[in-house]
Amino acid sequence: MIYTIGDVFYEALDSYSGVEMHTDKEHSKFFMGVKIKKDEYGVTIYNTKKGGLFYKEIEGEQLDVFLTQGWILGVYNVAKDNTKETLNTVANAIKREVGSSRNEKRYEFLKEKRIELMNKVSNIIKLIENEDNKH
Repeated sequence: MIYTIGDVFYEALDSYSGVEMHTDKEHSKFFMGVKIKKDEYGVTIYNTKKGGLFYKEIEGEQLDVFLTQGWILGVYNVAKDNTKETLNTVANAIKREVGSSRNEKRYEFLKEKRIELMNKVSNIIKLIENEDNKH
């Protein structure tokens, strides 16, 4: 099914997952690190895990998932991508730690964090598969 950005917004509002906010200037929904908002300029989807002080607008392949598969699968896809990116950062930190100071506490922390992130990615993939099976 093909969705418009407006369809995705209303699907997000209909979803029981996430937190809805309504102010004088915008109506928005937050879920798993994604914000979708409607204001006087239209509807925009943001990745709240990127961008520093300002959220990064979702575009490209991630936006395509929202427009072809809807709100929930779009959110799961962004969450999976964010978690994989963090996992790569942790894996690189482990490599640096092994190759340098060998701080045992830091190394153990990073190993535990890597396992936690791998489990999170696995759980998000299961959510995606469950959602795919509904359609």
